Amino acid sequence: MWNGFTQGSWNAYYQPEIDKFHPRFFVFFGIWLFVIGFIIHCVSDLHLISYRYNLPDDTYSIPRGHLFQHISCPNYFGECLQWIGYAIAARSFPAIAFAFFIVCNIAPRAASYHEWYKKKFGAQYPNDRMALLPGLW
Repeated sequence: MWNGFTQGSWNAYYQPEIDKFHPRFFVFFGIWLFVIGFIIHCVSDLHLISYRYNLPDDTYSIPRGHLFQHISCPNYFGECLQWIGYAIAARSFPAIAFAFFIVCNIAPRAASYHEWYKKKFGAQYPNDRMALLPGLW
């Protein structure tokens, strides 16, 4: 609720004129990044739900397919892309702060899940799979 209030207040009262300070490239690129992140987020969540739906309770399996081949938490990666895209499109202090805090909150959670997967599945878990950023971390 607080995020919605700060975003709305800034956009309603403090946002500079779009044509003067917002090159259209940033707006379109930010929206594109948001949409790509949203798709990654939703598809990854659907993969996780389908894995849990087909397994008995208290049973876990290694997620495979989609971006799960490269990272442990593609749903978190997608959410980070969403809010970074929003911050690029909005180019406002509250949007940038929100994207920063989302990444600061989600990155440790992704690292924690990655370590849990490695501990739970041991040698079965792919060694080349990263926590949050494909090929980097």
